[in-house]
Amino acid sequence: MEGVASFIAVIPFVALVARCGVLVGIIPSLLVHVVAPPTVDLTAWYGAPAAVYLLVVALLTLYGFLVSLGGRPALSGSLFGDWSPGMSGRTME
Repeated sequence: MEGVASFIAVIPFVALVARCGVLVGIIPSLLVHVVAPPTVDLTAWYGAPAAVYLLVVALLTLYGFLVSLGGRPALSGSLFGDWSPGMSGRTME
């Protein structure tokens, strides 16, 4: 059963590397396994560094997202544009 779980965990990683490149796969793996192992137990000796690491990664992700917008607003107008449930694009006659 452990092999199946490992296989399922590897599928998104392989898809990410295939889609975005090797660097996108190497850097997060290196940081997670070398800098601070991921944990939810903040009382562990590596709990605080792991929380700081996750915060830094989240902030860098947010910064990258905002820079990629190129000055455009992140959320403008309605979330779904002009679409609303029940609209099929046809007018009733």
